Amino acid sequence: MTATILSVEITDNDIKQALKQLEKAAYDLTPLMRRWSETLKTATDLNFEEQGRPRWQPSVAALTRQGMTLSRDGHLRRSVTPEYDAHQASVGTHRVYARIHQRGGKAGRGNSVTLPPRPYLPVSEAGQLDAEVKR
Repeated sequence: MTATILSVEITDNDIKQALKQLEKAAYDLTPLMRRWSETLKTATDLNFEEQGRPRWQPSVAALTRQGMTLSRDGHLRRSVTPEYDAHQASVGTHRVYARIHQRGGKAGRGNSVTLPPRPYLPVSEAGQLDAEVKR
């Protein structure tokens, strides 16, 4: 049995251009990662707007001033920024108090106050993305 060689030559410029774009997209995922980071930022913003999903335990400060938890001045929410490159997407903040709000724990002088977790980032304690973000 002799081997058969199949050769295809594409002469249509539109198809050639589409194949070049497909090849480029396979190597540079920056546009996809940008959209993904924006999705993470949107989910984070929704957590602040809806006071957590599921709802956070209201803070004493929010109850006293009849305001929203984690929203007194909006610094934490505004500090969350999307970041991405060709291979990854994330959201994050530079605020030093961000971790205690996300995970809960002891705070204040002598660790005299226990703050409950109020996860504003769309990830579980185990680091898994929230189901709605995966969609």
